[in-house]
Amino acid sequence: MGPGALILRRFIRYLGLLLVAVAVVTIVANLFGDGWLSPTIAEVWASIDANSLVGFGSLVENEIDPDLWVDSILPLLGLPAWSVPAFLGVILVLIGSGGRRRHVTSGR
Repeated sequence: MGPGALILRRFIRYLGLLLVAVAVVTIVANLFGDGWLSPTIAEVWASIDANSLVGFGSLVENEIDPDLWVDSILPLLGLPAWSVPAFLGVILVLIGSGGRRRHVTSGR
């Protein structure tokens, strides 16, 4: 593996750690701010662009499958918003640190 690949892996790992840190800060801010309630993914999406959320729901229900929207996507949109950077961060950390094997040697 060349030096460019190592730099890219390190960048991906640090980006993942940054996303995990954002999730942790969001959790702590919610705990000390409004209590246990944190905004859901749907609430954050709607605050950014409500029309796109409605449009996406309509697209899924009309063009793909209404059951997919109700059974799969709506429960995901009900997750806390911090779960998105946490999930992506963990995936990036795993990708960025993958492939390294640590060899344990005995003290002999």
